[in-house]
Amino acid sequence: MRVERPLVGRGLVAYGGMDLSSHLDLTGFAAAIPFEKKIHLDVYAWIPEDAFEVRETANRDRFRLWRDLGWLTVHPGPVIDYELLLADLKQIKTQYKLKAVAFDPWGLESPAQALTKSGFKIVDFRQGEKTISPAVKDFEAVVYSGKLKHYNNPILSWCMENVRMEKGPAGGFKPSKRHSTGKIDPLMASIMAVAMAEQGKHGPKTSVYSNREMLMG
Repeated sequence: MRVERPLVGRGLVAYGGMDLSSHLDLTGFAAAIPFEKKIHLDVYAWIPEDAFEVRETANRDRFRLWRDLGWLTVHPGPVIDYELLLADLKQIKTQYKLKAVAFDPWGLESPAQALTKSGFKIVDFRQGEKTISPAVKDFEAVVYSGKLKHYNNPILSWCMENVRMEKGPAGGFKPSKRHSTGKIDPLMASIMAVAMAEQGKHGPKTSVYSNREMLMG
């Protein structure tokens, strides 16, 4: 199925999540759009050409199919081209009223600064257990209540196959790909985006994260 983005260009409020864990491999961005009592996910993924060739072979041509259908963007060379990535993100920003983008800045201060300079409101979202565990619970609640629409995004579905939940020392759960050779970056971006959308829905005074220290890793 070719990429489907039915809410693009309609000027709807959206909340973003960005997982840029490595410029050598898969990068994910998700826009969570509250619309008609559901949360719609518009998920994007990028990968450098060198990593694409390795993963395309290892994953039985699925990466090549996703590229050809428009779900995956391949950058030339061995690393993610931040200028090309920023250009794509700016284009996405024109399609929605993007309120904020959740971003784990650990070791990635330069991309975060570039996004801020380009007019994005960046919210630090550390992916530690204390922060991500309540976000995961809310993501699961949206999924199991039937309120999440992701338009059969095959990359997101693949990430769901790769992830396992590991219990941390504080008793919370954190997504892990420890037992998989696959990736979960677009899923992490989606979890953060949905968390932002849920916070936005409840408002700053009654945020579901107000007592969970969402912005502290």
